[in-house]
Amino acid sequence: MYSDIILFQRLPEHDAFIRRLGFQRTFSHDDLKKINVVHGDNYILLRKALDQKKVDLILNPHLGNRKDHLHYRDSGLNHVLCNLAHQTNAAVGITLPSLKTAEDYGRVQQNIILCRKAKVPVFLFSFAEHPYSMRSVHDLLSFCRILGMSSQEAKRAVYGFSPFFDEKSPRR
Repeated sequence: MYSDIILFQRLPEHDAFIRRLGFQRTFSHDDLKKINVVHGDNYILLRKALDQKKVDLILNPHLGNRKDHLHYRDSGLNHVLCNLAHQTNAAVGITLPSLKTAEDYGRVQQNIILCRKAKVPVFLFSFAEHPYSMRSVHDLLSFCRILGMSSQEAKRAVYGFSPFFDEKSPRR
């Protein structure tokens, strides 16, 4: 079941358009309050939350005031955080509006590689502010492939949030 997170007020007249894009289920920003979401721009806060097992979704870990070093890229995640995320069954979420520069794309690609090694699920969301800024399922799958995901990883990135949300939300 392909799913996406939207920021606009969903009305009944939007349902046909959303289904035509290929989505069977959409989540609002209010639905994210049912799971523990941590924005990944602060390393210390993210590390403490992962240590205390209070994180379900790490949103946009590539953002923050970081500078890339000469020999490596500071993408917001490292192998320690990815292993902690794997142990606590947390996932990484990437939103399309957060990708503004080429550095952001490179950091996301680095995070995908780290998450693949640690077997942490990665999800991609459009965070559309109105129905016409949504992207179709095929566009999101193609974008995932461009970021370096395999076809199975890309399907999981667009398809897998609905079961993940259902698993995590009744807990609260």
